[in-house]
Amino acid sequence: RVQFTGPIKPIRNFSNPNGFDYERQMKFAGIGGSSYAGAGKIRVIPHPMAVHVKIMRRLEQLRNQFFNFTMNKMEDKQAGAVIAALVTGKKEAIPLKLKDLFSKAGTSHLLAISGLHLSIVAMGFYFIFYMVLAWVPLLLMTGSVKKAAGILTLIPLLLYGIFSGFSPSTQRAFIMICVFMIAFLSERENTPLNTLALAAVVILLVDPCALFSISFQLSFGALVFIIIGFLLVRIRGWTPKSGVKSFFILPALVTFFAGVGTFPLIAHYFNLVSFVQIVSNLLLVPLVGFVCLPLGLLAFCCFLIWPGLAEVMLLVSQSILSFCITYIQFLTGFKFSWTRIVGIGEIEVVIVYLF
Repeated sequence: RVQFTGPIKPIRNFSNPNGFDYERQMKFAGIGGSSYAGAGKIRVIPHPMAVHVKIMRRLEQLRNQFFNFTMNKMEDKQAGAVIAALVTGKKEAIPLKLKDLFSKAGTSHLLAISGLHLSIVAMGFYFIFYMVLAWVPLLLMTGSVKKAAGILTLIPLLLYGIFSGFSPSTQRAFIMICVFMIAFLSERENTPLNTLALAAVVILLVDPCALFSISFQLSFGALVFIIIGFLLVRIRGWTPKSGVKSFFILPALVTFFAGVGTFPLIAHYFNLVSFVQIVSNLLLVPLVGFVCLPLGLLAFCCFLIWPGLAEVMLLVSQSILSFCITYIQFLTGFKFSWTRIVGIGEIEVVIVYLF
């Protein structure tokens, strides 16, 4: 807590037409004004630190330690910044050019801890808990193995969310996964649109301003189109039942539907469209999400106890991420792989969605 004397001024926007609405953004964050003071005028007020503050401070120290450990051990600083962002949520070390490169390839969602990352972590822990609990005879006889594994999965998921900073997008992803998990445990997972609607209602009850956030709109835009898209595909009988074809076609369909569902919003907010996102996501999502992210989490678990093993895991991740960055550079090097477009207004976004 600090104390200082200074005038409080209201937040104001610049007068540029169609500029970023900074005033509204700050109101959503609960901030109505700003004040400035020199360092000499600021006095720290000593007060007893609450237990939860001590815990959060210790977590922040761990985040910083692992972040510095990762950046020191990895020669490829770009790859190091990506793996550090995946584990700790600290994206400030990722160069602006690299962020722009991921945007052009349609893979910028991989750099922020979101529903994709939390769902991958949830899948991993669910599988581990399921395999362990399957050895308990009582749970097997009562058919409670899946339910017990699902409940236990929420604990490490919450810890990962808190450790990574628990940003608003991470909070919404956690709530969404909790709702899906409840639907799964209640054996009503065959109504995905109802489950998605319930997740939206819960999130908006917790934070009504989330409706106007880009991450909320992109998440639900992608999920609605994925669910409806697969329903239509199943009705038509176009999905392969099993085999090698389904291994490639199903992920491609997920990427395609997510791209269609988020295209109007991306055009509206970012004036950028990628034409290689299916090709790039097909390779990068499994490599980054299912290989690099688990390796990064395991490295974090080991770096204080066994730093040598943690370094090996980080070096493996570095090799994979270096390949991924080179692959993105290759894809975005083609003339028509991406383009900047004229921004479309809110009414036009609605028209495109209706179309």
